[in-house]
Amino acid sequence: MNQTKLSDQENFFHSDLAHDLRGISLCVHSALKGGHPKKVYAEAVTWLLEKKQIPYLRQPQYTIAYKGKQVGKYYPDIMLAAGKVLVDFKVVHQIEARHRAQVLSHLAVTGAELGFILNFDADMLQMERLPNFLEKHKPLVWQPTIPRDILFPELTNRVVEALYIVHHELGPGFLPPIYRRALGVELALQEIAYIYLKELPLRFQHQSIAPRTDRLFFIKEKLLLATLAASDITAQHTKKMRWTMQKMGCQLGIIANFYPGRLDIHFFAKDKK
Repeated sequence: MNQTKLSDQENFFHSDLAHDLRGISLCVHSALKGGHPKKVYAEAVTWLLEKKQIPYLRQPQYTIAYKGKQVGKYYPDIMLAAGKVLVDFKVVHQIEARHRAQVLSHLAVTGAELGFILNFDADMLQMERLPNFLEKHKPLVWQPTIPRDILFPELTNRVVEALYIVHHELGPGFLPPIYRRALGVELALQEIAYIYLKELPLRFQHQSIAPRTDRLFFIKEKLLLATLAASDITAQHTKKMRWTMQKMGCQLGIIANFYPGRLDIHFFAKDKK
């Protein structure tokens, strides 16, 4: 089983609780195996926590702030030890680096001392523990990463830098609206003017037939920016971006995906006729 390496002090951090949680999780996995929705395992684990009289909180609410502005809420699966320990349930083939990065982001929001990842979908229970490394959070050292032949290079570089700042500050693991709100705050701080496009009308033969949800940033009437928190940037995301670029007469589009541990950015130039 792949586990994060910890110092001796961190290994003994909440060791009794870790022992109880592992025993409970092994019991649940042994009985249910894999293949169920996450909420099934959460129900089983909390039932055993109650049976063992271990206090817990189920999906308590935490406020997510970005540079002094509230940008959303976060609801952890379970909190233990009066909010000092966070538990994140997974139903995936294997715990990956992005899952660890997400838990570290959640530790920063909750202020918890320790996080556990419990993966019930593998053949054997996977359990990893991650201490809160908030104090070791390094400042972002920005280096331009835009293509050399990109349109509007100065503006594009400023927008991409803002995206990296938001990702660095919040980390992965949150819903798309949280990143959109945080980006709006960052663009305002950077004095980058934009229009937020919540929806655009779909027209057929000059008639509006339905609204189309977009939620894009139209920045200085030059480029369109979409922010995602998805496992992948799909062909559907690309089609949607190109359609909106054509609709708005925009020459450059950017899709930024905040889901991976490392920010994923795709650039789109206007199709040449």
